[in-house]
Amino acid sequence: MSAARDQVLAFRRVAARHEAAVKRIVARAVSKGRRAMSRTAVRRAANNPGRLLLALAPFADGYAAGLLPLEDPIILAFMAGWRHAERWFPGGSVNILALPQRGQPDPVVEEAIAWGEQFTAEQIVDLTGETRQGVRELTARVMTDQIPAAQATRLILDQSTLGLDRRRMAGLLSFRARAARAAPGAVLQAGGRRYLVPETGMRVERLDEWTGDYASTLLLGRSDTIARTVSVAGASAGQLAAWLAAQADGLLGGGQRKRWESLLLPCVICRDLNGQTVPLHEPFTSKYVGVVTYPPVHPNCRCSVVLVDG
Repeated sequence: MSAARDQVLAFRRVAARHEAAVKRIVARAVSKGRRAMSRTAVRRAANNPGRLLLALAPFADGYAAGLLPLEDPIILAFMAGWRHAERWFPGGSVNILALPQRGQPDPVVEEAIAWGEQFTAEQIVDLTGETRQGVRELTARVMTDQIPAAQATRLILDQSTLGLDRRRMAGLLSFRARAARAAPGAVLQAGGRRYLVPETGMRVERLDEWTGDYASTLLLGRSDTIARTVSVAGASAGQLAAWLAAQADGLLGGGQRKRWESLLLPCVICRDLNGQTVPLHEPFTSKYVGVVTYPPVHPNCRCSVVLVDG
Protein backbone atom coordinates (compact mmCIF):
# COMPACT_ATOMS: atom_id res chain seq x y z
CA MET A 1 0.00 0.00 0.00
CA SER A 2 2.93 2.32 0.74
CA ALA A 3 4.25 1.98 -2.83
CA ALA A 4 0.81 2.72 -4.26
CA ARG A 5 0.47 5.74 -1.97
CA ASP A 6 3.85 7.06 -3.09
CA GLN A 7 2.83 6.61 -6.71
CA VAL A 8 -0.46 8.43 -6.13
CA LEU A 9 1.24 11.36 -4.40
CA ALA A 10 3.82 11.58 -7.18
CA PHE A 11 1.03 11.59 -9.76
CA ARG A 12 -0.73 14.44 -7.98
CA ARG A 13 2.45 16.50 -8.02
CA VAL A 14 2.83 15.86 -11.75
CA ALA A 15 -0.74 16.93 -12.49
CA ALA A 16 -0.52 20.00 -10.25
CA ARG A 17 2.40 21.44 -12.22
CA HIS A 18 0.07 22.63 -14.96
CA GLU A 19 -2.69 24.12 -12.80
CA ALA A 20 -1.20 27.63 -12.64
CA ALA A 21 -1.07 27.92 -16.43
CA VAL A 22 -4.69 26.79 -16.72
CA LYS A 23 -5.83 29.34 -14.12
CA ARG A 24 -4.09 32.15 -15.98
CA ILE A 25 -5.81 31.17 -19.21
CA VAL A 26 -9.23 31.00 -17.56
CA ALA A 27 -8.71 34.47 -16.04
CA ARG A 28 -7.72 35.87 -19.44
CA ALA A 29 -10.77 34.20 -21.01
CA VAL A 30 -13.06 36.06 -18.60
CA SER A 31 -11.31 39.34 -19.46
CA LYS A 32 -11.59 38.59 -23.17
CA GLY A 33 -15.30 37.91 -22.79
CA ARG A 34 -15.84 41.20 -20.98
CA ARG A 35 -13.98 43.10 -23.70
CA ALA A 36 -16.16 41.45 -26.35
CA MET A 37 -19.29 42.75 -24.65
CA SER A 38 -20.69 46.22 -25.29
CA ARG A 39 -21.20 48.11 -22.02
CA THR A 40 -23.56 50.49 -23.79
CA ALA A 41 -25.70 47.63 -25.08
CA VAL A 42 -25.92 46.15 -21.58
CA ARG A 43 -27.04 49.47 -20.08
CA ARG A 44 -29.69 49.96 -22.77
CA ALA A 45 -31.02 46.44 -22.31
CA ALA A 46 -31.09 46.45 -18.51
CA ASN A 47 -34.89 46.87 -18.33
CA ASN A 48 -35.57 44.11 -20.86
CA PRO A 49 -34.32 40.65 -19.80
CA GLY A 50 -34.63 39.28 -23.33
CA ARG A 51 -32.53 42.06 -24.81
CA LEU A 52 -30.14 41.81 -21.86
CA LEU A 53 -29.50 38.16 -22.66
CA LEU A 54 -28.69 39.11 -26.26
CA ALA A 55 -26.41 41.92 -25.07
CA LEU A 56 -24.49 39.42 -22.95
CA ALA A 57 -24.11 36.84 -25.74
CA PRO A 58 -20.75 38.26 -26.96
CA PHE A 59 -19.31 37.57 -23.51
CA ALA A 60 -19.68 33.81 -23.95
CA ASP A 61 -18.21 33.99 -27.47
CA GLY A 62 -15.19 35.94 -26.23
CA TYR A 63 -14.84 33.59 -23.26
CA ALA A 64 -14.79 30.56 -25.57
CA ALA A 65 -12.14 32.15 -27.78
CA GLY A 66 -10.08 32.96 -24.69
CA LEU A 67 -10.09 29.29 -23.67
CA LEU A 68 -8.38 28.11 -26.86
CA PRO A 69 -4.86 28.31 -25.29
CA LEU A 70 -5.95 25.61 -22.80
CA GLU A 71 -4.70 23.15 -25.38
CA ASP A 72 -1.05 23.80 -24.47
CA PRO A 73 -1.11 22.96 -20.74
CA ILE A 74 -3.49 20.06 -21.40
CA ILE A 75 -1.05 18.56 -23.92
CA LEU A 76 1.83 19.11 -21.50
CA ALA A 77 -0.17 17.39 -18.73
CA PHE A 78 -0.70 14.39 -21.03
CA MET A 79 3.02 14.16 -21.72
CA ALA A 80 3.82 14.56 -18.04
CA GLY A 81 1.44 11.69 -17.25
CA TRP A 82 3.24 9.54 -19.82
CA ARG A 83 6.65 10.30 -18.30
CA HIS A 84 5.25 9.63 -14.84
CA ALA A 85 4.21 6.16 -16.02
CA GLU A 86 7.75 5.56 -17.30
CA ARG A 87 9.32 6.62 -14.00
CA TRP A 88 7.03 4.31 -12.03
CA PHE A 89 7.32 1.38 -14.41
CA PRO A 90 7.44 -2.06 -12.75
CA GLY A 91 11.06 -2.96 -12.14
CA GLY A 92 12.37 0.56 -12.62
CA SER A 93 12.31 3.55 -14.95
CA VAL A 94 12.09 2.83 -18.68
CA ASN A 95 11.52 4.62 -21.98
CA ILE A 96 8.34 2.96 -23.19
CA LEU A 97 8.89 4.25 -26.71
CA ALA A 98 12.38 4.59 -28.13
CA LEU A 99 13.50 8.11 -28.96
CA PRO A 100 12.56 8.97 -32.57
CA GLN A 101 15.26 9.19 -35.18
CA ARG A 102 16.41 12.65 -36.10
CA GLY A 103 13.86 14.38 -38.31
CA GLN A 104 11.11 11.93 -37.39
CA PRO A 105 8.03 12.90 -35.37
CA ASP A 106 7.85 11.95 -31.71
CA PRO A 107 4.93 9.49 -31.36
CA VAL A 108 4.30 10.56 -27.75
CA VAL A 109 3.99 14.19 -28.80
CA GLU A 110 1.73 13.26 -31.70
CA GLU A 111 -0.57 11.24 -29.47
CA ALA A 112 -0.59 14.01 -26.85
CA ILE A 113 -1.52 16.61 -29.47
CA ALA A 114 -4.29 14.46 -30.93
CA TRP A 115 -5.79 13.75 -27.52
CA GLY A 116 -5.27 17.33 -26.31
CA GLU A 117 -7.00 18.90 -29.31
CA GLN A 118 -10.10 16.77 -28.87
CA PHE A 119 -10.24 17.13 -25.10
CA THR A 120 -9.71 20.90 -25.25
CA ALA A 121 -12.53 21.28 -27.76
CA GLU A 122 -14.85 19.31 -25.48
CA GLN A 123 -13.83 21.39 -22.47
CA ILE A 124 -14.42 24.68 -24.27
CA VAL A 125 -17.93 23.58 -25.23
CA ASP A 126 -18.70 22.41 -21.69
CA LEU A 127 -17.19 25.39 -19.88
CA THR A 128 -18.77 27.93 -22.21
CA GLY A 129 -22.14 26.21 -21.83
CA GLU A 130 -21.84 26.35 -18.04
CA THR A 131 -20.94 30.04 -18.27
CA ARG A 132 -23.96 30.74 -20.45
CA GLN A 133 -26.13 29.03 -17.85
CA GLY A 134 -24.69 31.39 -15.24
CA VAL A 135 -25.63 34.38 -17.40
CA ARG A 136 -29.14 32.98 -17.86
CA GLU A 137 -29.48 32.58 -14.08
CA LEU A 138 -28.70 36.28 -13.66
CA THR A 139 -31.13 37.41 -16.35
CA ALA A 140 -33.82 35.10 -14.95
CA ARG A 141 -33.54 36.89 -11.59
CA VAL A 142 -33.98 40.19 -13.41
CA MET A 143 -37.01 38.82 -15.27
CA THR A 144 -38.72 37.78 -12.02
CA ASP A 145 -37.97 41.17 -10.44
CA GLN A 146 -35.73 39.62 -7.81
CA ILE A 147 -32.97 42.01 -8.95
CA PRO A 148 -33.79 45.57 -10.09
CA ALA A 149 -32.44 46.46 -13.52
CA ALA A 150 -30.07 49.12 -12.16
CA GLN A 151 -28.52 46.63 -9.73
CA ALA A 152 -28.23 44.02 -12.48
CA THR A 153 -26.29 46.49 -14.62
CA ARG A 154 -23.83 47.10 -11.81
CA LEU A 155 -23.47 43.38 -11.18
CA ILE A 156 -22.62 42.80 -14.84
CA LEU A 157 -20.41 45.78 -15.55
CA ASP A 158 -18.72 46.50 -12.24
CA GLN A 159 -18.54 43.15 -10.41
CA SER A 160 -16.89 39.78 -11.08
CA THR A 161 -20.16 37.99 -11.80
CA LEU A 162 -19.56 37.00 -15.42
CA GLY A 163 -17.61 33.78 -15.77
CA LEU A 164 -19.50 31.95 -13.03
CA ASP A 165 -21.43 28.78 -13.72
CA ARG A 166 -25.11 28.49 -12.81
CA ARG A 167 -24.55 26.99 -9.34
CA ARG A 168 -22.08 29.67 -8.29
CA MET A 169 -24.15 32.45 -9.82
CA ALA A 170 -27.22 31.25 -7.93
CA GLY A 171 -25.18 31.13 -4.72
CA LEU A 172 -23.91 34.66 -5.28
CA LEU A 173 -27.36 36.09 -5.95
CA SER A 174 -28.82 34.26 -2.95
CA PHE A 175 -26.06 35.73 -0.77
CA ARG A 176 -26.87 39.21 -2.08
CA ALA A 177 -30.56 38.72 -1.35
CA ARG A 178 -29.82 37.51 2.20
CA ALA A 179 -27.50 40.46 2.80
CA ALA A 180 -30.13 42.91 1.55
CA ARG A 181 -32.71 41.50 4.00
CA ALA A 182 -30.36 41.04 6.95
CA ALA A 183 -31.09 42.90 10.16
CA PRO A 184 -28.56 45.44 11.49
CA GLY A 185 -25.81 43.68 13.44
CA ALA A 186 -26.40 40.33 11.70
CA VAL A 187 -23.40 38.24 10.65
CA LEU A 188 -23.36 36.48 7.29
CA GLN A 189 -20.83 33.89 6.18
CA ALA A 190 -19.82 33.25 2.58
CA GLY A 191 -16.67 32.13 0.85
CA GLY A 192 -14.85 31.55 4.12
CA ARG A 193 -15.45 35.13 5.27
CA ARG A 194 -17.72 36.78 7.80
CA TYR A 195 -19.75 39.85 6.85
CA LEU A 196 -21.14 42.08 9.62
CA VAL A 197 -24.20 44.12 8.70
CA PRO A 198 -23.72 47.70 9.98
CA GLU A 199 -25.94 48.89 12.82
CA THR A 200 -27.12 51.65 10.50
CA GLY A 201 -28.44 49.06 8.06
CA MET A 202 -27.32 47.87 4.65
CA ARG A 203 -26.60 50.54 2.07
CA VAL A 204 -26.53 49.71 -1.65
CA GLU A 205 -22.84 50.64 -1.87
CA ARG A 206 -21.96 48.13 0.86
CA LEU A 207 -24.15 45.50 -0.77
CA ASP A 208 -22.34 45.98 -4.08
CA GLU A 209 -18.98 45.79 -2.30
CA TRP A 210 -19.85 42.52 -0.59
CA THR A 211 -21.30 41.07 -3.77
CA GLY A 212 -18.16 41.92 -5.72
CA ASP A 213 -15.94 40.49 -3.01
CA TYR A 214 -17.82 37.20 -2.88
CA ALA A 215 -18.07 37.04 -6.70
CA SER A 216 -14.27 37.32 -6.94
CA THR A 217 -13.92 34.46 -4.45
CA LEU A 218 -16.34 32.30 -6.44
CA LEU A 219 -14.60 33.11 -9.72
CA LEU A 220 -11.24 32.09 -8.28
CA GLY A 221 -12.85 28.93 -6.93
CA ARG A 222 -14.19 28.03 -10.34
CA SER A 223 -10.79 28.70 -11.89
CA ASP A 224 -9.17 26.38 -9.33
CA THR A 225 -11.73 23.67 -10.07
CA ILE A 226 -11.18 23.89 -13.83
CA ALA A 227 -7.40 23.82 -13.39
CA ARG A 228 -7.40 20.75 -11.12
CA THR A 229 -9.91 18.88 -13.25
CA VAL A 230 -8.29 19.31 -16.67
CA SER A 231 -4.77 18.77 -15.30
CA VAL A 232 -5.76 15.46 -13.69
CA ALA A 233 -7.55 14.43 -16.88
CA GLY A 234 -4.51 15.16 -19.04
CA ALA A 235 -2.06 13.38 -16.76
CA SER A 236 -4.41 10.40 -16.34
CA ALA A 237 -4.88 10.06 -20.10
CA GLY A 238 -1.13 10.22 -20.71
CA GLN A 239 -0.41 7.64 -18.03
CA LEU A 240 -2.95 5.18 -19.42
CA ALA A 241 -1.68 5.73 -22.98
CA ALA A 242 1.84 4.86 -21.81
CA TRP A 243 0.67 1.67 -20.14
CA LEU A 244 -1.21 0.58 -23.24
CA ALA A 245 1.80 1.35 -25.45
CA ALA A 246 4.03 -0.66 -23.12
CA GLN A 247 1.63 -3.56 -23.20
CA ALA A 248 1.45 -3.45 -27.01
CA ASP A 249 5.26 -3.45 -27.23
CA GLY A 250 5.57 -6.45 -24.91
CA LEU A 251 7.13 -4.49 -22.05
CA LEU A 252 4.37 -5.61 -19.72
CA GLY A 253 3.33 -9.15 -19.03
CA GLY A 254 -0.25 -10.20 -19.45
CA GLY A 255 -1.07 -9.89 -15.76
CA GLN A 256 -0.82 -6.16 -15.17
CA ARG A 257 -4.05 -4.38 -14.29
CA LYS A 258 -5.04 -0.89 -13.18
CA ARG A 259 -6.49 -0.01 -9.80
CA TRP A 260 -8.47 3.06 -8.79
CA GLU A 261 -6.97 4.85 -5.79
CA SER A 262 -8.86 7.37 -3.65
CA LEU A 263 -6.95 8.81 -0.72
CA LEU A 264 -7.97 11.23 2.03
CA LEU A 265 -11.71 10.94 2.67
CA PRO A 266 -13.10 10.30 -0.82
CA CYS A 267 -16.60 11.42 -1.74
CA VAL A 268 -19.38 8.87 -2.19
CA ILE A 269 -18.72 8.62 -5.95
CA CYS A 270 -15.00 7.99 -5.56
CA ARG A 271 -15.51 5.70 -2.56
CA ASP A 272 -17.57 3.46 -4.83
CA LEU A 273 -14.66 3.28 -7.30
CA ASN A 274 -11.87 3.04 -4.75
CA GLY A 275 -9.95 -0.22 -5.02
CA GLN A 276 -11.61 -1.41 -8.21
CA THR A 277 -9.09 -3.35 -10.29
CA VAL A 278 -9.65 -4.02 -13.99
CA PRO A 279 -7.58 -4.93 -17.08
CA LEU A 280 -5.79 -2.02 -18.73
CA HIS A 281 -8.13 -1.91 -21.73
CA GLU A 282 -11.32 -2.07 -19.67
CA PRO A 283 -13.12 0.81 -17.92
CA PHE A 284 -14.10 1.10 -14.30
CA THR A 285 -17.77 1.01 -13.38
CA SER A 286 -19.55 3.36 -10.99
CA LYS A 287 -23.11 2.87 -9.81
CA TYR A 288 -23.39 6.67 -9.74
CA VAL A 289 -21.88 7.80 -13.06
CA GLY A 290 -21.57 4.60 -15.10
CA VAL A 291 -18.46 3.74 -17.11
CA VAL A 292 -15.25 5.62 -16.21
CA THR A 293 -11.94 5.28 -18.04
CA TYR A 294 -9.76 7.26 -15.61
CA PRO A 295 -9.99 10.22 -13.23
CA PRO A 296 -11.40 12.77 -12.85
CA VAL A 297 -14.85 11.38 -12.32
CA HIS A 298 -16.21 14.74 -11.18
CA PRO A 299 -14.90 18.32 -10.84
CA ASN A 300 -12.05 18.63 -8.32
CA CYS A 301 -11.58 14.84 -8.26
CA ARG A 302 -8.26 13.94 -6.61
CA CYS A 303 -8.24 10.25 -7.48
CA SER A 304 -5.65 8.46 -9.57
CA VAL A 305 -5.00 5.06 -11.08
CA VAL A 306 -2.00 2.83 -10.35
CA LEU A 307 -0.55 -0.16 -12.19
CA VAL A 308 -0.70 -3.43 -10.25
CA ASP A 309 0.02 -7.09 -10.86
CA GLY A 310 -3.02 -9.16 -11.63
